[in-house]
Amino acid sequence: MITERKIQDAFYLRNQTRFTTIIPNCYPPGWFECDLMAITEAGYMYEFEIKLSRSDFLHDAKKGRAPEYLKEYYAGLKMKYGITKYERLSSGDKNGPSRFWYIVPEVLLDKIELPPFSGCLCVKEMSHFIFLKEIQKAPRLHTHKMNEEHKDIIRRNLYHRYWSERNRNNQAREVTG
Repeated sequence: MITERKIQDAFYLRNQTRFTTIIPNCYPPGWFECDLMAITEAGYMYEFEIKLSRSDFLHDAKKGRAPEYLKEYYAGLKMKYGITKYERLSSGDKNGPSRFWYIVPEVLLDKIELPPFSGCLCVKEMSHFIFLKEIQKAPRLHTHKMNEEHKDIIRRNLYHRYWSERNRNNQAREVTG
């Protein structure tokens, strides 16, 4: 059975030389969680959103819609209130990716309509191998490069993730050892 993690692993194996950085389940500063975030040699951020079902795909359009009671909170952060991820991608928000793709199973392709701001990679599993094929190229949403401050924030987050995972592995060894 195909899973998000299998797709992330397959994407990394096939693209590790194409990007300087590929991170699963990452929160770039000022942006939404990315199933896969990649940074090009030139410094552009790309996002790859994995959707395994039609309902998950349709739900993505509502991501970021905030309830009324959070309006004051957003104002305090000097953030626009209640703007969805779709709206931010459509407007070329510079905190977001310069290119955005959906990665979907082949069987889902005829059940969804891709938004104009996205590209699409099709994924298919055969005999425990995962194949990725670009179906639609992602348009350039903006030409803003990720700044060093944002890269440093991501590096710090990875540093903490690494040590947390290492500690979990050490604890597991102590229990079984």
